[in-house]
Amino acid sequence: NSTILDNAKKELPHIKNLFDKYSKKIESDRRLPDDLVTAVSKTGIFDSMIPLSGGGREWKLPVTLRVIEELSKIDGSIGWMSGVGGAVSGVTTGWLPSNVIRALFGKDPLRLVSASTRPSGIATSVPGGISLSGKWQFASSVSNARLVLGGFHLEDEIPKVGLIAIFKPNELEIVDSWYVLGMLGSGSNVLVIYNIIVP
Repeated sequence: NSTILDNAKKELPHIKNLFDKYSKKIESDRRLPDDLVTAVSKTGIFDSMIPLSGGGREWKLPVTLRVIEELSKIDGSIGWMSGVGGAVSGVTTGWLPSNVIRALFGKDPLRLVSASTRPSGIATSVPGGISLSGKWQFASSVSNARLVLGGFHLEDEIPKVGLIAIFKPNELEIVDSWYVLGMLGSGSNVLVIYNIIVP
């Protein structure tokens, strides 16, 4: 555990340098630059809770929290992205078979997942799956994420049961709506999709 933390700490000076370099840009763009996110990913935080069987690191929770704590000392938005992104990646993959996890991420080392799991989407049954439309708030780091989760329910279902769909970011519209002081870099924007077919 100490080795994991020590290895993560080795990445912190570079992350801090990038943050200092981009601090004004982060405030104006209201998101973290891609190379800063890539630097954060090298700590291992985004796949820290992904099972080993799916290609993740499967750290113990106290270790994950310590790494998040260290990243948060640099900037609140970096800490938020690390905590939420790492946790969502773990939740996303924790109930999936290992072959599905590997298929979702492929060989991409940046396993950052954004999510808004409140069932704000509405789906109707169509041949081959469902047609899903919806609008979701507070999808942190969505501009940097490799996968996005959206909660939904079936239109005529009684009682309504919350379900979750997994998207690629290019399948949805990101509405620039995040202006929260002190957390601008988290980029927790609104997501919108229209009639996407989900198998």
